[in-house]
Amino acid sequence: MVRIRKYQEKDKMAVSNFVVRLREEIFGSPPKDISDLLDIKSGYYLFLVVEEKGKIVGTCGLYKRNYGGELRRVYLEKEFRKNRLGSKMIKRIFDYAKNNHIQQVNVFTLKTNTAAVNFFSKVGFKKTKTKDGKVYFEKLF
Repeated sequence: MVRIRKYQEKDKMAVSNFVVRLREEIFGSPPKDISDLLDIKSGYYLFLVVEEKGKIVGTCGLYKRNYGGELRRVYLEKEFRKNRLGSKMIKRIFDYAKNNHIQQVNVFTLKTNTAAVNFFSKVGFKKTKTKDGKVYFEKLF
């Protein structure tokens, strides 16, 4: 059974390994910086994991910013895409933002990552700009 749940400290190593591996698979290189994953509890308002049979197969976090929040680390294993798990994670992030008076959530992705560009548009983000090969989105509440 697949479930979406809040991050727990016991997930730290599995989340870091998952993010590095998925980032390499999708973009062909590891993330430049994973320091945000070293202290998820203080850096993120909310961090979600998708779990199947005890294994992490997806992540999504709402990182603390002075203007509100930034969506980060949105990854799902290939075989779990296209079944609304990504949309369900985003809905939980949006619900959290609304319930906690976070008025703005931003996210960006590479312009070449058309699947992510389409996904963020589909789940309610508004494209604000394209610059330096990146597409920027925001969601206002």
